[in-house]
Amino acid sequence: MTLLRRSLLRDIRGRRAQFAAIGATMLLGVALFAASFDAFQNLNASYRGLYDQLAFADLVAVGGDPAVVSSHLQGEPSVAAVATRSVADLPLSVAEHRFLGRVVELPASGEPAVDRVTVLRGSGLAPAREDGVLVEQHMADHFDLQPGDTIEVAAASGWRTATVLGVVASAEYLWPARSRQEILVPPGEFGVVFAGPVFVSSLPAASRQPETLVRLQPDAPAGAFDSLARLAIVAGASSTYTQAEQPSNAALQEDVSGFGELSLAFPLLFLGAGALAMSVLLGRMVATHRGQIGVLRANGVRRRTLLWHYLAFGLLIGIVGSVPGAILGALAAAAITGVYTGVLAIPTAVVEVRPLTLIIGVVIGPIAGAAAAFGPARRAASTSPAEAMRGDAPGGRGSLSLLERLLPPLRGLPTRWRLALRGLGRNRRRSLSTILGVALATSLIFVSWAMIDTVEVLLDRQFVQIDRSDARVVLAQPVLADTVTEVVDAEGVAAVEPTLELPAAIVGDSRRYGTALVGLVPGTTMRSLLTRDGDVLSPADGEVVLGVALENLLGVGVGDAVAIAPVAGTGDQGLAEPVRLRIAGFVDEPLGTQAYTTLATVARAAGLPGSDPPVQAALVRFEPGADAVAVRDRLAESPSVVAVVNTQALYDIAQQFLGLFYAFVGVMLVLGGIMAFALIFNTLSANVMERAVELTALRALGMPASTIGRIVTTENVLLTVIALLPGLVVAYVLAAVFMASFSSDLFQFELAVRPTTFLGTAVAIVVVALLSQLPSLRTVRRLDLAKVVRERAT
Repeated sequence: MTLLRRSLLRDIRGRRAQFAAIGATMLLGVALFAASFDAFQNLNASYRGLYDQLAFADLVAVGGDPAVVSSHLQGEPSVAAVATRSVADLPLSVAEHRFLGRVVELPASGEPAVDRVTVLRGSGLAPAREDGVLVEQHMADHFDLQPGDTIEVAAASGWRTATVLGVVASAEYLWPARSRQEILVPPGEFGVVFAGPVFVSSLPAASRQPETLVRLQPDAPAGAFDSLARLAIVAGASSTYTQAEQPSNAALQEDVSGFGELSLAFPLLFLGAGALAMSVLLGRMVATHRGQIGVLRANGVRRRTLLWHYLAFGLLIGIVGSVPGAILGALAAAAITGVYTGVLAIPTAVVEVRPLTLIIGVVIGPIAGAAAAFGPARRAASTSPAEAMRGDAPGGRGSLSLLERLLPPLRGLPTRWRLALRGLGRNRRRSLSTILGVALATSLIFVSWAMIDTVEVLLDRQFVQIDRSDARVVLAQPVLADTVTEVVDAEGVAAVEPTLELPAAIVGDSRRYGTALVGLVPGTTMRSLLTRDGDVLSPADGEVVLGVALENLLGVGVGDAVAIAPVAGTGDQGLAEPVRLRIAGFVDEPLGTQAYTTLATVARAAGLPGSDPPVQAALVRFEPGADAVAVRDRLAESPSVVAVVNTQALYDIAQQFLGLFYAFVGVMLVLGGIMAFALIFNTLSANVMERAVELTALRALGMPASTIGRIVTTENVLLTVIALLPGLVVAYVLAAVFMASFSSDLFQFELAVRPTTFLGTAVAIVVVALLSQLPSLRTVRRLDLAKVVRERAT
């Protein structure tokens, strides 16, 4: 074994706690990368596998004559398969619980060419069982429906009993979203059943909507969507939407895409923390090895040899941390995938060990370690023998500290306190590296905490400040707006307002966006249309308030006129008889992007009378202190009411949807705290290691170990406090960037941090600094002057 190799191993053993902390940091960073990135890939593969298995539609054309639309599309070279069906939105009833559901047509026998289902329990449809239906798994699980049970469907002739033949999974409803603007629907307030053509034909004609489903060839060009959509519109379809715009898929992709971005961002942050700790530790080692470096250089050891010697520290620790980290991450990825697919009830989960992820995981640790070691290694290699053999590098020139110059009374402090103050500026590189370490540790804790804060604050904004109703009531039949308070009446109800919602397309200069046009009564007390500045908007007749995301999506501004037309379905094409409304402002809502105007304006856009129009929904507020569950039950008992959607239930389902986000960020918060401890521990222990001779000399001069400990503690706390401000600023920017990765037209996640989070992070960092210096203080008490001098001389 060569001299330098023995020296490398001896130095690692001598500072095993510091190197172990760095190795653990590297291990966690690599494990986090491998686990989150592979889980992200597994989730995408699970979705794609199920989508291919069930021939999930790439394009849906809504409305028109499906025979005509399908005949226009079938001959296109990019089209692999075409199917037609009817979809009806109408009331369903399970065990006397009524709600708005959806009946989707399937062939009575065999499988459709597009948008198939997979049977989980029971059997498929049978021509001999015209009353038989298949229930989508989320609805079946909520109501505990099994094959042989019955449900009620609001047919044209009245309530019709249907027998459950089987429970199925559908690619369209992996997340049971009613529409793109109703991503969050409480369990029990929406459900999907699949039925044969004869059963569907018995449903009210007004509730049935024809659809043409298109599956593209695997090699279809990117422009095929636009050309097929235009062709469908020409053939008579009223609107189209793509697989990416399909409500369930859009919601899941938002969730998974944000997870994918965090799966790279957080591991990089953690590896950066490990690299900084490595750089600080090796920098201090090089400073203490100056004499040894001088002897080696004077005896002919080449610069390149010294460079590789110190690079070896980073490479070795990187390898030791990354190899088990990659293996641990691969195992964790399988567990994460299983939990996520289990929560969403995805019937097929793809779990793969990807060699490329393992290779990247094994490689990034040594790369990060070598990059961190390069600076100290280069300094060691570039040191001249004569300069190095003069001993320790001279310290900075003694002078008053900045605080003493700003506050002259501090000059009268006892010597030990002035030593602490002046120590901050005496070695600026050491102080700067400590500040950087503490700032990064602050970021590790603050970013995760701030992201949790943001979600909680924005959900409170959505369901408390903006949506001021307690429930939304859907009626079985339309009633005049002026009489809705008489129909929606129950003990505990304080106020009722009629409302209208119309699927609509909003057209800017060059783009269109499909959403819901919501009509509210003038001066509504049920919904606050808040701008980003907190102002409340109140559109007049002929005006519209748009979701803030549309300002950039459509390229429009306040005062502009936009065309709005009712459309059939989810898409954003097929405008008919648009009305032009003036934009009165943009509302900042965390969930969804809708358009708001007056009740009369929506009624006229729908072809209804503007004065006292018929409505089929109402917003309700309960009396203060009323039992919300009891009031909801009383409302639901009315024969005029189909469904009652509780606002609290919407809040709960939003929390469930963000479950993966909470789990991921919660793990990051715990790991961030651990890594912050490791980072500060390494930084502060390296400070003591570098100052060993100085501190030992103070001991030799008679200064008690307790006094030296207080000096070191004071310096560390001062540096920690100084680092908090830049650390919190950087952390805030990072948190804003991370939250922006979740934002889209479906979700607006603008960073919102509670003041207590700033205070809590600062206190946590100071506590971590105090705890992490305890091993260093124990080292101070055990310092031996003869041993330290002997080590420096050898």
